[in-house]
Parts: sequence; structure tokens; C-alpha cells
Amino acid sequence: SWNSDGKLLTYSSYVKRRPAVFVQAMAGGSGKLVINKPGVNLTPVFRPGTSSLAVSMSHTGRTNIFLVDLAGQILKHVTNGWGIDVSPSFSPDGKQMAYMSDRGGSPQIYVMDLATGQQKRLTFGYKYCAAPDWSPRGDRIAFQAEIDGIFQICTIKPDGSGAQVLTHGYGAKEDPSWSPDGRLIAYAGRQTGRYQIYVMTSNGQPIKRLTSLPGEQTDPAWSPRGVSRPLN
Repeated sequence: SWNSDGKLLTYSSYVKRRPAVFVQAMAGGSGKLVINKPGVNLTPVFRPGTSSLAVSMSHTGRTNIFLVDLAGQILKHVTNGWGIDVSPSFSPDGKQMAYMSDRGGSPQIYVMDLATGQQKRLTFGYKYCAAPDWSPRGDRIAFQAEIDGIFQICTIKPDGSGAQVLTHGYGAKEDPSWSPDGRLIAYAGRQTGRYQIYVMTSNGQPIKRLTSLPGEQTDPAWSPRGVSRPLN
């Protein structure tokens, strides 16, 4: 995940033998270790317009989402459910947060108002939903949903209405990421038998495959200006 001005990148790494969170300056140098608590420290994302991160951590015995600063200090315990809460994604104004939780019995997409703590489940009728990404226009949330046994890319309005399935056919499509202008969505697709990065329009019209490298390419993330796209 990039910060708002594109100067910092946060990610999780197993270099410390368990998932730890790092922040890397795009100007160079080594990544700074921010969170390495017992258990897992996953899916970090910058809150828009701030230097704080939302991180999924399990050091309390449950996997919940916390806000932390760049020194690793916990600022807020955001979710406090019995399920697994991961993959936070903020609205453009930073006032709401989408995330994946299995608190209802299966992984689904939820939205929380950060001021009031009010939460709402968005997705229904899917066996498994994950990887929410809030559009820069604030009007839709992209996510992956299991449909007929295969992950496809979908979008939904933040109030839970207007769900649309954008991709179809064989080969899983996962990890959607909006372009900065909200016109395009990059994703990891397995149409060739291994994951490559593809890009399509926001209404699902395919454009092209972006990568053709050895191994697997996953987890695309557009920079704020759309100049470059780090991937795993």
C-alpha cells in the first residue's frame, strides 16, 4: 500500500520468520520495521492523508485491525470481533474503512464508520469474499468473490447496493486495485495457469495483460499518480 503522496510503501514480509510490517521510502534505503508483534501482522494500508497505518494483528489472541503510527505505537483498536478481520481499505476521505471478516460464518466484506464504530455487512449471496479496495472516487468498492468455485472481480456501492460481477470464465481473478482516476482496475488473473497482472476498465472491459514474467505475479497496487505499480 502506498501513502497519499507516493513517497512511502508499506508491506508485510516474512524476513523476521513471521509476518511483520515494514515501511519503505521510495527514495531508497532499507525498509523500516514498524510492527513485529507475536502472531501475525498483515495487510497494512496507509490511512489517506496521514502517516498512520491500519494493520491486522493477532497478538491479542484474535486477528483484529489496529491503527498504528510509524513508530509502531497502537493508536486505536479498530475492530474487536471474534472472527478474523483483515485487508482494510479506506474511503478516500479516511472516514470509513472496508475490510474482510468471517464473523458471520464466512469471509465477507464489511464497512465501518471510524468515528462512530458502526459496522455494516455489504456482501451477501457469495460463499467467500476478500480483498476489498475502495475506489478513489468513493462510489464503489472492488473485491474478489467466489462464484461457481472460482474467484471473480466484483464491485459494490458502499451502502451495499448495486453489486456487479466484472469478470467471468476460467482462471481465478483476485486482488483488485483501482487506478488513481477510478477508470481502471488492475488484478491478478490466472487465465494462463499462473498468476499474471491484468488491467480492465471499471465496468469490466478487458484491456491487456501487463506482465509476462516467470513465476507468479500478484497483489498489484497503483501508486497515487499511477506512474508505477508494485506487485508481489
